[in-house]
Amino acid sequence: MANTQTRRRGTTNTSGAPAAPVAPRPCLDSFVVLAQTDPLSLPADQQVELLQNFERHAAWVESLRLDALVAMAGPGPDYGAAAGHDTEISRNGLEVNDSVRDEAMAALRISGRMAEFRITTARDLHFKLVRTRHLLRDGV
Repeated sequence: MANTQTRRRGTTNTSGAPAAPVAPRPCLDSFVVLAQTDPLSLPADQQVELLQNFERHAAWVESLRLDALVAMAGPGPDYGAAAGHDTEISRNGLEVNDSVRDEAMAALRISGRMAEFRITTARDLHFKLVRTRHLLRDGV
């Protein structure tokens, strides 16, 4: 049987061994397949592809985590009107940020500064950087 070459993301498979599973878009089903793949049984080039696929899935999981954080934290003072909230309510940024930050800090067991940073990042990705958030969800 002839040795075939398979091109994926800039790598070439010349070993003839079965390729590591590659999902077009990260999802739970493709993650299960990756988790069940033994990296030590793969040739070096497929180990690289497996690692790349894990990175894609990590970006996907991060986008889901950020969505959950925005849902918990709400739009915040900068994005209240964009999210359909009364701008008068969302103008009191200190009160909103303190309570949300403290809740995230306790839930995630992180410092107040880190909680505030994560909330700000999640809000920015949700309201300002929508395309970037979609790229994360697509595993880019």
